[in-house]
Amino acid sequence: MATSTTLEGIDRATLTPIVRRVLDNDAAEVVDWQCRSIHLPFNPATGGVYRVSGTAEEQGRELDWSVVLKVGGAGYMGDDPADPQYWKREFLAYQSGFLASLPGGIQAPRCFVAEEASGRETRLWLEDVTDAYPGKWPSELYVQVAQRLGQLSGAYLTGSPIPEHSWLSQGFQRKTAAFYAQFLDFYPSVEYHPLVRRGYPGDTLGRVMGLWAEHESLERALERLPQTICHLDAFRRNLLVRQRGDLEEVVTVDWAFVGHGAVGEELSALVPASHWSHDLTAEEARGLLDTVLDGYIAGLRDAGWTGDASLARLGYAAATALRWGLHLIPFGVTQERWYALFTSILSHSFACTVEEYLDHLAEALPLWLDLADEARELLPLVG
Repeated sequence: MATSTTLEGIDRATLTPIVRRVLDNDAAEVVDWQCRSIHLPFNPATGGVYRVSGTAEEQGRELDWSVVLKVGGAGYMGDDPADPQYWKREFLAYQSGFLASLPGGIQAPRCFVAEEASGRETRLWLEDVTDAYPGKWPSELYVQVAQRLGQLSGAYLTGSPIPEHSWLSQGFQRKTAAFYAQFLDFYPSVEYHPLVRRGYPGDTLGRVMGLWAEHESLERALERLPQTICHLDAFRRNLLVRQRGDLEEVVTVDWAFVGHGAVGEELSALVPASHWSHDLTAEEARGLLDTVLDGYIAGLRDAGWTGDASLARLGYAAATALRWGLHLIPFGVTQERWYALFTSILSHSFACTVEEYLDHLAEALPLWLDLADEARELLPLVG
C-alpha cells in the first residue's frame, strides 16, 4: 500500500524542470507535492519506487502532475556490466536513449531525467503510466502481450542492429543456474527434510535433479539459436497497457535485466513469473503455455522473421526449464540463514510464509519440467 515518504533531494528546484517536462509547459511553477512509496523491492539493486505528485500553476491555471521516481543502486549487486545482476544497467539503458527508440511493439516509460546521486545511488524520473487493466488480466491479454514481445524480438532478427552496449546482459540462464548451484552443497543430506519434500511433491525431485545433470546442454542450445534483444523479465507486474484513443500500447517497466537472448527466450518470464507473483494460478498457467507461444510466433512473423518456428519453441522451452525448472530453493531454505532471508523477502513481497511459497511453486513445477522434456526433444535442431 502507498505510504507518505520523505526523500532527500526533492525540493522545488529539483522538481521544477521535471514537472515542466511532464506537463510540456516551460512556464509551469511547482506549487506543492507529495511523495508516496508504491513498491518495496526485494532486489537490492533497487532502493525503492515512488510516486511524486502535486500541483503546478501557470498564468492562474492549476495543473495536476505526477511522475514515478525509481531509486537504484542502494544495495550491492554486481559490477560486471555483462552480468544480469549489474546494478547500473537500467540507469544506463535510459541514459543512453536506448529505451526511447525500441523497435517492435513494446515501449518503456518515458524518462524525464536520469541522474546520479552520491555514492552508488541513481535516480530515474519516469513517466507515470496509467494501466488500462489494473486488476487480473484475461488470458487473451497475455497472448496479445506475447505477440508484442515477438515483434520486439523479431525486429532484431530481421534487420535492426543489435546494440553493442557493454552493459547489455549476457548469459542470463547460465547465471541463473550458477545461483542455484550454491544450494547443491546441501544435497543429498537434506533430501528427506520436510521443506524439501514439500517443495518437490511426487516425482519432481528426481526430474529436477535430472534436469540439473544436463543443464549445460540446454544452455549451449540457447547460445546456438538466433540471437536477439530481450527484456528478460516481462511478466504481469512489469507490464502495463496504456490506452491511447482506440489503440492499446504495451509499456514494460523494470529493464534491469535487458540484454542478449535467444529467439523464444523472452517468454521465459511471462507465464512462470506471473504465476510466481500470484497473478496466475497453476491451471491458468497451464492453459497459457501454448497460446502465448503462438502469440509470440505471430509477433515474429509480423516483424518479418521467416525462420523455423520450432527454433522459437526450443528457446522458450529451454529458457523456461532452466529458469523455473531448476528449482533448488527448497535445499537452501533448510538452512537457517536462507530460511530467515526468504522469510523476510516473502513477508513483505507476498505476505506469505516460506512453506506457503514452496506449496505455490510446487503446484506449477511439473509444467516447467514438461517444457524441459520438450526442449530435450528439440535439441537436434541446433546440433
